[in-house]
Amino acid sequence: MEKILIAFDCFGVVLKRFSKELSTKYNLSDKFDEMIEAFDKADRNIITHSECMMILESITGINHKLIEEEFINLSLPIDDMINFISENKDKYHIVMISNATSFLNTIIDHYNIRHLFEKIYISSECNLYKPNESFYEYVLSEYKPIKAIMVDDKLENIIGAKNASMYGILYSNHNEFLKEIEEILVL
Repeated sequence: MEKILIAFDCFGVVLKRFSKELSTKYNLSDKFDEMIEAFDKADRNIITHSECMMILESITGINHKLIEEEFINLSLPIDDMINFISENKDKYHIVMISNATSFLNTIIDHYNIRHLFEKIYISSECNLYKPNESFYEYVLSEYKPIKAIMVDDKLENIIGAKNASMYGILYSNHNEFLKEIEEILVL
């Protein structure tokens, strides 16, 4: 039986956005853009995860091992979304599409949420990167769903998904998400 595919971004949708949490906890707002640039390079396989952690250490003055620990500890699951996914994982194809390094696997396993997703697509492992529509097309080619929805907290990623013929939900809060997904599911 054909199913609807619902793809979720990780950080900011399923898990709290680590970089924002770290910036707040250690008062690093003046270094936030540099931190994001390092993550972006690692997500795109320009640098390794280890190189990214060393760059972050030099930017923040925080030991790279502590940064990795904080990466895990501050990337807390967003309970409402975890519950939604858990309640619907048998009804729909549920996948994750994330710009991240393979360290995301460590975080997912730490919070024991891997079982909620049929597959997890990580940019650095796929050599594809959101918002490039080829990333979404790659996922769609594996499922060929009757309808596909991307849930992301970044507008440019929603635009990329729409360019690949997916519906898009720009995630800002759970109540709005529930309203929007219900509207799309009944179409």
